[in-house]
Amino acid sequence: MKLTTVLLTATIRPGDVIYCDRADVTLRLADYLHAFRFWLGEPLVQRVVFVENSGFDLRPFREIAASSAFAAKQVELLGFTQAPFDRNLGKSFGEALIVQHALANSRLLGDESFIIKGTGRYVPTNFFKVWPQVKTAPARFVVANFNSFPVECDSRFFACQREFLTRYLVPLAPEIHDAAGFYLEHALAKAVVNALREGYVWSSWPAAGLLIDGVQGSTNTVFPHVLWRRYLYRIIARFRNGAPFNWRLGAPVARPGQGSRT
Repeated sequence: MKLTTVLLTATIRPGDVIYCDRADVTLRLADYLHAFRFWLGEPLVQRVVFVENSGFDLRPFREIAASSAFAAKQVELLGFTQAPFDRNLGKSFGEALIVQHALANSRLLGDESFIIKGTGRYVPTNFFKVWPQVKTAPARFVVANFNSFPVECDSRFFACQREFLTRYLVPLAPEIHDAAGFYLEHALAKAVVNALREGYVWSSWPAAGLLIDGVQGSTNTVFPHVLWRRYLYRIIARFRNGAPFNWRLGAPVARPGQGSRT
């Protein structure tokens, strides 16, 4: 998997979609810039595709990517304005359309690519420990964590060949309807199960999985983690990735059982 590419999905101006409590554009922009800076500083990643669907000016991202510190990185910034859709379809539907746009327009997401799809506002601070355990996986391979097998997968971060997206996930986009309770998480789980029936190999993220640091879009709450672990990996990311962290994220910590969607 020499051509691994990180695909980051983004909606800086979320509009009036349902289930989006973190709607402040200034806060969302800061989230995305921070995560983008983290990924460009990640030594295990050489290719990053950032795709934004609200027509926001991507100049701040271009300025970061143009830094001499990232001269060896291949970075692609794709911005477009998504055509209006029913707000009740929700941001799950919008994210599926971002993936579809990326596949149709990216020069880095070639047929041979192994893709790590990430929600562009989130930082997996322990990525350096987890990724080496799966990067040599076989062909026709998908990495995703089931929240509830076989109906719901964690869609914040998963990894797969391009074929998985084009053949199994994107065709399910028309079924996504947040208000009806069928989210991107359900579409991803259905895609994984369908792929397994046709010879794919599946794995969850190794060990305890990715430690995702950030503020949940649906609830505007911080992902709950043991504090020492959160701060330890932030410190590591500060020195390893050169990504500064604010100790406080400007949002309350999620209560047990509170939603963990993007």
